[in-house]
Amino acid sequence: RLSRDFAKSLTLRLNARRPLARQLNRLVQRIVGMLDDSGVLVRTSATRAIGVILDEDPSVLRDSAEIEQALRIRLKDTGTSVRSVVVDVLGRQMIRDIALADKYYDMIEDRVSDVGVSVRKKVVTVLHECLRNANFAHARQTIKLLAFRILDEDEGIRSHIVRIFRELWFSPLARGGGRRRRRLDGDDDNHAAADNGHDDNDDDDDDDDDDDDAHDIDDYDSYAVVAGAEDDDSVASRARRIVDVSWDVYRSVSRSGKQKLPLLPTFPIVSILTHVLYPSEDERLETWVNVAGMSRVARRVVNYMLHALIESESN
Repeated sequence: RLSRDFAKSLTLRLNARRPLARQLNRLVQRIVGMLDDSGVLVRTSATRAIGVILDEDPSVLRDSAEIEQALRIRLKDTGTSVRSVVVDVLGRQMIRDIALADKYYDMIEDRVSDVGVSVRKKVVTVLHECLRNANFAHARQTIKLLAFRILDEDEGIRSHIVRIFRELWFSPLARGGGRRRRRLDGDDDNHAAADNGHDDNDDDDDDDDDDDDAHDIDDYDSYAVVAGAEDDDSVASRARRIVDVSWDVYRSVSRSGKQKLPLLPTFPIVSILTHVLYPSEDERLETWVNVAGMSRVARRVVNYMLHALIESESN
């Protein structure tokens, strides 16, 4: 009696000798050739077919310069549906192998302001998934890029941006973080208090918050930040990310590069924070939107910023 593995191997070997299997390279070339067809539906179908091939064998994208070049060209196709499918095909490969993000990031980024709403939605979705990978090398640039999409004309895209930043900056902190982690790191009690946003007289309240945060984590499981090491998801790191991205966005819109306050409500970061921390009535009905939990994290992040600012001024 043949074992299951041996039977599968034997079946594959026999199928490889069949006439159709010997024409695979020619079939792939025919599909690539269909990308130049005059019909938008034909080009869209051909692109989807290439996506199926890559899902089964991702190495084809690395080994076939012809397919890669064809997809680059189709990213600027006149058909919105074609561009949307190309973003989806390349995005799936980037998410599967984050190392490919270095190679295709510029191609995807260029489509974030595409005239087609479906294309922009695909780009935002792909970049969101990439941000969930701690090894994504373009995280800061991507966050800045996505911040400007809060001004997008499409409500669905704006809502997606709010979800992304709610997840990145104000989702519950990882267990064992905050005060306990900083004390283990050897920081003094003042720094621990700054990280927590409470003084020693607030210990009782803080314990209550810790219990609530532990409960909140369950509510946020589907939107938990993939941070890797614990230090990457601390109050301090979130505060730094907000400051860094805020300055990046500000420099992009300021001609002089000088700070002018107060910032207008339409400033991307201000608009994002407003929508994130003050969700609409419809958003409050979503099980994962926990306003109390977000407020606790926000207070701790803001307190850390204030303490860091005071320390920098005193030094």
